[in-house]
Amino acid sequence: MKKLWILLVALALLAATPIFAADVTVGGEFMSYVNSDFVHALGSGFPKAELNITSAVDDFNTVKLELDSEGGAWPGTVAVDDFRLITDFGAALGLPIGLKGTFGFFDTYFTGWYYYDATGWTWYYDWSNQVINFDNNAGAVQLDAAVGPVNVHWYNDFVGENFAVGADASFAGVSLWLAFADSFRDFSAGTLSVEAAYSAAFGDFALDLGGFFRYGLADLSAAESLNAKIYSYGVNLGAGYSMFHLAGGIEGDEAHGLDNVIAELTVAPLDALKIGVAMMMDLGLDAGAVTDPTDPDYTGPRGTEINTSSFVGVDIGVTYMVGGTKFALGYVIPGEDKNDMVVWTSGDNYAAQGLYFGVYTAY
Repeated sequence: MKKLWILLVALALLAATPIFAADVTVGGEFMSYVNSDFVHALGSGFPKAELNITSAVDDFNTVKLELDSEGGAWPGTVAVDDFRLITDFGAALGLPIGLKGTFGFFDTYFTGWYYYDATGWTWYYDWSNQVINFDNNAGAVQLDAAVGPVNVHWYNDFVGENFAVGADASFAGVSLWLAFADSFRDFSAGTLSVEAAYSAAFGDFALDLGGFFRYGLADLSAAESLNAKIYSYGVNLGAGYSMFHLAGGIEGDEAHGLDNVIAELTVAPLDALKIGVAMMMDLGLDAGAVTDPTDPDYTGPRGTEINTSSFVGVDIGVTYMVGGTKFALGYVIPGEDKNDMVVWTSGDNYAAQGLYFGVYTAY
């Protein structure tokens, strides 16, 4: 009921915006898929059913409303995912630097997403690896300042519980992201994140290299440590030559020095056609591991179900672009004790096992 009221209020407020708005645009994302393992009933879903409405109130203020289906299967629950006001203080005050404020109901991520495989398997799927982000339940304010190639960010929620500060910069092919998040109530329980990337092109050859290291400052008890990590790291590499692209990544943490691994090869014989093969492994989920997180000998990822096979699966997929719409056809071969893999070599993700067909467009 609470989300329904938020939705109704947001729509009512936005309905009045065109009266004085300089410009209104509508966009969003659509994704649908169906898959079959030839044993169970067909699986299907709408992982992305999104409508974005942007209203430029004047030269300095913009209101954005994002409606999302929050269910993987249709019909999902349509709710307000984002309702924010963005004010350009720098332009309004004639400042020599860029300064924008965001107010309202929104998610935020203090990361550069420096990964080059299609799934993000070693960057932020499918476990808690300390990416600094906050949801939008309480409402929040974020300030973003730009000084030359450097951007500085501040976030805090309206209720005064959490905050984050960060800075990013890009120059000569090098990108950096530094961030720190903590609670106002306990300044010793924060998370520090350091990310870096390098991109270069030499004729037909392109190279991308990204990495992160995140460290939790909290002195956690044994019980608490089951739900939070002390540190995590990851390295991701992408290399392309002509129509070929190779990507790979590794991730590790205090439980497993080397944990999640991905290797991916894609070939694009035509601009609209791409063929991809991705293999994923969880080296930390090895045979004979203690599977009960309450066991004193448990060494697996915290808060994650432990399986006995390190082989997660292989995704073999073909995608074809028709204008701005992507059609995908592929086959997922999962590990022997794995459930649906959350992968899709077309560049987004949904749960699939066996044969799958999907369609995606952003508008």
